Amino acid sequence: MSVIRESVALVLKSEMSIDLPLKCESAKKVGAKYLPENGSLDEWPELLELGFLLLHEKEMSEDRLAGVLILSEWLVRPGHLREELRWAQLLAGIEGAFSSGALADWNTVDWTCTKVLAPLVEMSESPSRCASALLSWQHANTLWQRRASHVFAAVGLARKGDTVFPGFVALLHDNLSGCLKAGPQERFVQTGVGWVVRELHLADPKTVARFLAAHLSLMTTEALNSSLQKMEKAIKTNGNGSIGNVKSPKNRKNKKDYYGSSLC
Repeated sequence: MSVIRESVALVLKSEMSIDLPLKCESAKKVGAKYLPENGSLDEWPELLELGFLLLHEKEMSEDRLAGVLILSEWLVRPGHLREELRWAQLLAGIEGAFSSGALADWNTVDWTCTKVLAPLVEMSESPSRCASALLSWQHANTLWQRRASHVFAAVGLARKGDTVFPGFVALLHDNLSGCLKAGPQERFVQTGVGWVVRELHLADPKTVARFLAAHLSLMTTEALNSSLQKMEKAIKTNGNGSIGNVKSPKNRKNKKDYYGSSLC
């Protein structure tokens, strides 16, 4: 048995019954006790295996969350992802968890996006190749992987716009458009799109306004409400009832109809 596996077994025995899922707190203790602060590439393959074993657990959601924690805390770290092979291995394993049905709830999927996938893009040696690989998930068979194909950008990346890498916003818009056209009735794709559009507005409000105008008929009211939250805050902040050609509707119940005529 490897040192990593022995360490995990010791911590689990001291922390909880073998019949219970691995709690995130126990996962933290594994890393804090047995891994140096600066990390070590020597343990990378074994930690990757451990993280994936937990992430592929279908019955226990806490096991999956602990797997995400191991991947995010001790694998997605500065200096660990400079080789394309490493981030490609991570993406392949996560994609496998989608295909197996282990990643199939919004909580674990969104946590994977924000804790693993977004930092993965920023820390990889080629953010454009890594992000493009994620964006291509819009063609995946599962709803949850299609959601992940853009939600990874919702926290942090979308609001940075093309400073992530030149052309990032255009690629993200293509993904959002494709997801809306492919599954217009899928709620968790719709809400994912709304979340990302809301953040993109901070980077490029004019482009977002054009995107909304072009895709309004494909968006649910829930998704549109989410998309417009930061735009409406800007309207209120300006105090003039408008931002660009977009005005705040007096009757919020008719918001979708109103914005259909207001967006440029």
